[in-house]
Amino acid sequence: MPHGQPGSGNSPVSSGKPFPATSLTRQIHNLEEELSVRLLDRSKNRVSLTEEGRSFLADAKRLLAQSLESIAAVQRFSRGESA
Repeated sequence: MPHGQPGSGNSPVSSGKPFPATSLTRQIHNLEEELSVRLLDRSKNRVSLTEEGRSFLADAKRLLAQSLESIAAVQRFSRGESA
């Protein structure tokens, strides 16, 4: 997996390093464009999730948890451990 790709463990977010706001803003904008859905309500002093954003976040968290469980399961299997 290329450096900086989601799930690679090498992205600024997964490493706990500061993530430039402009880069994050650009990625969110690109995601909104790809989905053709506005995920955030933006005003001068505030940013909040739209209803669609809340739904997408819940699904994303669920999928991330499932992928982490799958990784742990295959690693246990590789070590010969039972489920």
